[in-house]
Amino acid sequence: MHNGIVIGAAWAGAGLLGATALSFCLMVVIGYLLIGAIVFRAAPTRTGFVRYTLAMAANFPVATSLLFVLAVPLHLPVAIASPVVTLLMMIINFVAARWAIGGRAAICAS
Repeated sequence: MHNGIVIGAAWAGAGLLGATALSFCLMVVIGYLLIGAIVFRAAPTRTGFVRYTLAMAANFPVATSLLFVLAVPLHLPVAIASPVVTLLMMIINFVAARWAIGGRAAICAS
């Protein structure tokens, strides 16, 4: 969905920053509602949404930093580093969403 929103917004004349911002705003709402309902079976809350938004806003610098560390100091080829970062981000995002939606009780219960 993110790629479709960014490509569509860019095609419609939005700049890269605007297209990315639009995608983030739409995807954080859609992602929160879907992951909360399907994965965690939790009702949406204002606190959960704020936490989820903050956690997802951290994605870009975290993913970029991980890619840099793997590719530059550790000398992994980007073709290997990028999929590794994607896998790590899936794990990080799951933990962050669990924190955001389930709170401390959900983390302690696992």
